[in-house]
Amino acid sequence: MKKAFIAAAALVALPVMAQAQSPSPGVYIGAEGGLNWLLNFNASPNNPTLPPVVSVNPNTGWMAGGVIGYDFVGPRVELEGIYRNNTTNVGIPGTALNNQVGQLGIMANLYYDFMPASVITP
Repeated sequence: MKKAFIAAAALVALPVMAQAQSPSPGVYIGAEGGLNWLLNFNASPNNPTLPPVVSVNPNTGWMAGGVIGYDFVGPRVELEGIYRNNTTNVGIPGTALNNQVGQLGIMANLYYDFMPASVITP
């Protein structure tokens, strides 16, 4: 019981340690990663030499990316890059193929951070 009480007190005290930092201009970098899911789908090719239905069943994949930007204290601009990878099982009747699907995404982002004491607070 005593351990549970100490654990509960520690969880309640966690938000006290997290404090907002004062806004300051400058360069920032970040990293991101996670899992990636593609949806299953069936395709009917428009070619008489291929089987009538091809089913694609992707497995859970991974993704990783990074971001670099500049904060002007209010507006922020950043460049973000991300790579996603999945393996797929392609079900063509009579065969078994294993494939990989990779996707690279690059985005330029423009944000505006509203300050808590500003006239407009969304």
